[in-house]
Amino acid sequence: MQKFMADMPFFVEVARRKSFTISAEVLGVPVATLSRRITAMEKKLGIQLFHRTTRRVELTEEGESLYKQCELVVEEVQGIKETILHEQKNPSGRVRLCLPASAYILYLQGHLSAFSALWPNIDLYVHIGRQWMDFGAEAFDLEIRYGRQPDSSFKIHKLGTLYSGLYAAPKFLERHGVPRVPQDLRDLPRVQQNATANVMKLYKETKAETIALPPPKHIVNNPALAEELIITGQVFGPIFNPIARKIEADGLLVKLLPEWSLKGVDIFLIMPPGNMPRRVRLLADYLIDIFKNL
Repeated sequence: MQKFMADMPFFVEVARRKSFTISAEVLGVPVATLSRRITAMEKKLGIQLFHRTTRRVELTEEGESLYKQCELVVEEVQGIKETILHEQKNPSGRVRLCLPASAYILYLQGHLSAFSALWPNIDLYVHIGRQWMDFGAEAFDLEIRYGRQPDSSFKIHKLGTLYSGLYAAPKFLERHGVPRVPQDLRDLPRVQQNATANVMKLYKETKAETIALPPPKHIVNNPALAEELIITGQVFGPIFNPIARKIEADGLLVKLLPEWSLKGVDIFLIMPPGNMPRRVRLLADYLIDIFKNL
């Protein structure tokens, strides 16, 4: 069947042109090769497709019947090829992107609109916020994800590492004092962004220190709210360094224990397995370049 499908365009071209010589020129193959392929096709089918003379080539009755069917198939395949080529030159359609709000705020503000202006025929469906968890069930094209990687059947590209620091407002430090060593953090009110982790691990060069902490004053699931509580002087807590640096420059935050750091969080671009349509590949490459240049 595979050989028959491969020979079908040769048969259709000869049937249209009624000439092996002209058909060979159009197809870009030697006449002998074209004749051999048609003869092999006739042997495979067990019928004669053409009446051949020194002057003309005419379809047999069986050949005429087969030609009508094969012509439709060849035209449909050609139409598919042309559609694919057009898509390669003029990509269009929808790309679905999922990413955390912090990734958009920190890295992509202004960039997605620039991509849209660059490729106006590509439609974006962007989900900012909670990540989709069921990768097999959700219809997504690309996802930016922190930390844990999904099933290994997906393509995964590391974009970079995001680091956080511990921060407090100046008036918080006036009230509670400035911590000098990691253990000083134990008695300070803090905000936490999950309900389970009452242990903090800090790193200083090759040294690591683990601190057991009492329950936090506030538990939130949104970094913007945690940031707000810290800036108002109620608690201390972690803030992504790129965000905190801007606020720190305005005098609203102070970095605690600046010689110590929290463990960084890796940022990944998750892509589905297999070949991606060009519109998806374009956005994936665009995102990779953005993070590469940060």
